[in-house]
Amino acid sequence: MRREFYNRLFRPAMCAVVVWLSLPLATLAQQQNGCGSETQMIEKEYPGFQLQKEAFMQEFQLWLQQADIHQFELSESGARIIPVVVHVLHEGGTENISKSQIQSQMVALNKDFNANNSALTTPSFVAHPTFDTLVANCNIEFRLATLDPQGNCTDGIVRVYTPKTNQAKDFTKFKQTSYWDREKYFNVWVVKSIFNDTQWGTILGYAQFPFAFGSQYPLTSTDGVAVLHNVFGTSGTAVGNTGATLTHEAGHWLGLFHIWGDEDCGSDGIDDTPVHFGPNFSGGSCFPIPKTATCYDVDLYMRDTIGEMWMNFMDYTADQCLWMFSKGQKSKIEFVLNTISFRGSLITSANNIQTGTDDAAYASPCSPAPIADFWSRTGTNEVFTTKLLCAGQSLTFAHGTYNATPSSLDWMFEGGSPATSTSSAPVVTYNTAGVYDVTLTATNAVGSHTKERQDYVRVYNDVADVSSHIYYEPFEYGSLYEQGKWLAVNEGNLNNRWEWFETAGYLSTKSMRLKNDNNITFETDALISPMFDLTTIENDKLTFKYAYAKMTDNPYVEQNDELSVYVSTNCGLNWSRRQITVDGTATATLKGVRLITAGLAPGGFIPTTAAQWKEASVNITPYLNEDNVRLMFLWKSGGQYGNDFYIDDVLIENSQAIGVEENITGQTDFSIFPNPVTQISQVYFQLLTAGDVKVDILDITGRIVFNLYAGNLKQGEQIFELDRSKLGASGVYFVRLQINGVASTQKIIAD
Repeated sequence: MRREFYNRLFRPAMCAVVVWLSLPLATLAQQQNGCGSETQMIEKEYPGFQLQKEAFMQEFQLWLQQADIHQFELSESGARIIPVVVHVLHEGGTENISKSQIQSQMVALNKDFNANNSALTTPSFVAHPTFDTLVANCNIEFRLATLDPQGNCTDGIVRVYTPKTNQAKDFTKFKQTSYWDREKYFNVWVVKSIFNDTQWGTILGYAQFPFAFGSQYPLTSTDGVAVLHNVFGTSGTAVGNTGATLTHEAGHWLGLFHIWGDEDCGSDGIDDTPVHFGPNFSGGSCFPIPKTATCYDVDLYMRDTIGEMWMNFMDYTADQCLWMFSKGQKSKIEFVLNTISFRGSLITSANNIQTGTDDAAYASPCSPAPIADFWSRTGTNEVFTTKLLCAGQSLTFAHGTYNATPSSLDWMFEGGSPATSTSSAPVVTYNTAGVYDVTLTATNAVGSHTKERQDYVRVYNDVADVSSHIYYEPFEYGSLYEQGKWLAVNEGNLNNRWEWFETAGYLSTKSMRLKNDNNITFETDALISPMFDLTTIENDKLTFKYAYAKMTDNPYVEQNDELSVYVSTNCGLNWSRRQITVDGTATATLKGVRLITAGLAPGGFIPTTAAQWKEASVNITPYLNEDNVRLMFLWKSGGQYGNDFYIDDVLIENSQAIGVEENITGQTDFSIFPNPVTQISQVYFQLLTAGDVKVDILDITGRIVFNLYAGNLKQGEQIFELDRSKLGASGVYFVRLQINGVASTQKIIAD
């Protein structure tokens, strides 16, 4: 029967002409969940993958002809042991799953790989002419490691507090937050969400295949499986699931492809799995046995009697309907363990001993010391690596100690009250402005571990840094930025960060730059303003200039950098996002074409003319009666193809105060040269008609420093000398020209 089955399967497969096949696969699967290991998806990200996949399949067929699949050491239980480390990436929420939930996943995983699913005894399955004879016991046991890479006792679980648990994908570098040697451990990352740009509703998990492909693919540090926390295991946040998502992804990790070959009527390269038209989505109930195999339009036996193997773990059927690996799939796994060195090394006796997964270690497990971790989620947490608050406010801390239950917790709160605590969730008040560390030591009978977060808490006095009727930040010498009153929070790679740029600005030589080239996708960096008093401000908007250029015109490269603007009235503990208006259109974030001001600059962008800048405005009406307002410019990187971004001339002003670079009738060509002013500069303009003229020099608060001219002038060209010595300290000033009571203002820099 089996030989006949193989012969039938390898006849040319053609799709049957039935009504539902006329619908595109994307339509059928639109609301379904998927796996991020689709080969077309990987080909899109790493061109050349399909060729490597085909070579891998050919090598497998050659290996089958001469294989000896019984050459590995077995444990006393008769199974090859694969050491596992589970990295739980979390933000302190329910995604920080319990140890018992992780253990439930290990039980499910071992049940699946060793053919212990009770559904395999279902009468309709047993009565099938072939499938029950093809069920494979893969003789693999997955065990949580009890020794870490340094030889320390571990429970095989690492917990990392990180925003990278969101929208996880290799290009976000989330795996770099925690990784163990793939030649010794099977790395599994549990995350909150997985990035998805496919037709699937939600990506439940994805794996890295065991063969090399693409020179760009960092095969080592990304090797393993990522799975959503709410389908990981059978309890906790995954209650109601069977744990089959990790089984499916572990199948990929061991070299198996989707049973439909990721194409209509495709092949997974396994002899004993029937050809499927595409993925099967069963919903809440399983399919009948047999289920029509529509890819066989002539072979009625294969189509109607054998049918599709929808209960195979490498299909998309609902968890409760996934029951088996086939013997052909087991051979593929044996091929991988035999020929891929970093897979085969996992199951050697030496590695089992080194990772504490051998039978002796499991019979007498070691006792680990705790590993301390903590965080505070007080506030909206837009800034992840530091906590901002006003003097007199409080933070609630949570400990995330793992590896073992601590017998004691010892906190130290620099600048806080209390200064120490032994509570599991202490509430700490900070009464004095400053920047403070927080330290936690967790202890049990085996040992102790200390976690310190330096400069974690920033406390500000509830007093505005600026309380004049104009706030203007040009990021020049003498500005509030140079005085250290702006805060740049760079949350990821320090090579990509907000920095003071002293080469280019809007009509000046200084600005703030977000160094963004080759940045990590979804990396966030915050630029936070001083606090200012808006009770004397009547204008309803903030304005700023910005500049940005595309890195490439390649239509297949997405450039998804984003800028958002937030406002806080409690020193940064809580933030509210404000809409940004550019060219008359408001949006929640500046991104895509709306972010671009300067066309294409593939070699790295530096603005060189005023025409490469745009002005954006933010409505701040709800905050005009607040005396403690901070702004935050929050940048989110779209990935390695983004360009550098610039901000300059942040302005909040009274509606009756001076304006910057306004145009008025009655004069033309108003300019100051040279600018910056170092010795003597000329103020130049032309009068179209004779009029009453006044030329004043003002500081950034709008205060008149001195009067340059006042009186009547005739029509024509006008030139006045501006002496640097009369300006005082270096910084930003304004030249205000009034003609018949109507004003126009130009910014100048005094060096």
